[in-house]
Amino acid sequence: EELYDMLTREGSGVVWGVGVKSKEQIDAGNIKECAEDAMTVAVSCLDPKPDLVLVDGMHVPKNMPMKADAIVKGDSRCVCIAAASIIAKVTRDRMMKEAHDKYPQYNFAKHKGYLTLEHWTAIRDNGPCPIHRASFEPVKGWVGMEGKAPWKLRQDERDMFSWKKKA
Repeated sequence: EELYDMLTREGSGVVWGVGVKSKEQIDAGNIKECAEDAMTVAVSCLDPKPDLVLVDGMHVPKNMPMKADAIVKGDSRCVCIAAASIIAKVTRDRMMKEAHDKYPQYNFAKHKGYLTLEHWTAIRDNGPCPIHRASFEPVKGWVGMEGKAPWKLRQDERDMFSWKKKA
């Protein structure tokens, strides 16, 4: 949060943009394509335009509107990619905090929408909420189920969440 505030403060000298895709857009396509499209939207917002965009990853999105290079593990090798990663992560965390305020039973403030045992269990117990993507695996089976959980969490599925606890 502190670095985000430093980076985005007026007069910081940092030129930045954020691209966000709706759950409907992600469900209609795929999450990877939407992430790449959001990146190009963010880059398109930059003013002044950079001479070169550095992308964290193995390839540059095909619809990047300007010259770009991909850098594997770029967030640990390039300060501008690290800064962009901070801005993107804090923006998403803040969106999840807003979701938590609306739907506290899912505890989005804690797991930030990632598939944890707590999140999976909340979906099972409460059903999906309006911000859950229909293409999100635990939500897929709910369509037409009239609020009844389409599955129970099997032991092997529980085990996939306990890897951190194993020695």
